[in-house]
Amino acid sequence: MKKNEIFKWDIKKEEASDSLRFFEPNGKNVLDLGCGRWGEVSDPNEYTPIFAYNRGAKVIVGVDDRIGEKLYYEEYFAKNFPESTSYFYNMSIQTPEQVKYLMETHDINYIKSDIEGYETVFLSFSKEDLANIDTFVLEYHSFDIKNSFINKFDEWGYEIYANGEAWIPGIGVLFAKKIVK
Repeated sequence: MKKNEIFKWDIKKEEASDSLRFFEPNGKNVLDLGCGRWGEVSDPNEYTPIFAYNRGAKVIVGVDDRIGEKLYYEEYFAKNFPESTSYFYNMSIQTPEQVKYLMETHDINYIKSDIEGYETVFLSFSKEDLANIDTFVLEYHSFDIKNSFINKFDEWGYEIYANGEAWIPGIGVLFAKKIVK
């Protein structure tokens, strides 16, 4: 791929290996906003917190607004990854302050956000707010949100390197990395 070329693909299924095919959190502290299990996915290795941990993430900070997801992941990680120092929260993300708190508390440097339209909480973030974030993976839920983030990523000093589009118009995922100068 040439510099500034964006890899595009059609997302065919909910599994992380398809929808998050460029998810490479090796050695990172990942904030996984919207970490819940959805759709017809039944293989735990395809759930984003487990997918991230299997791809070398150092710490997963999973957040979902359903208490069952927090309990599921706490039990799964305790049983399958007892050495992990990952954290799971039952929280509905609605304000920038909630995200900033999690980023600061857990020394986050990699974000994956899939919070069903509430991703707009990031639009008020400054470049300084994201100073420690190397990679930002954003599922968008409308073309307006996608376009807003294309502009924001540029403003924040990130380069979009991949864009998967789902079978539902206006839903997809952007992968952006901080430009190193």
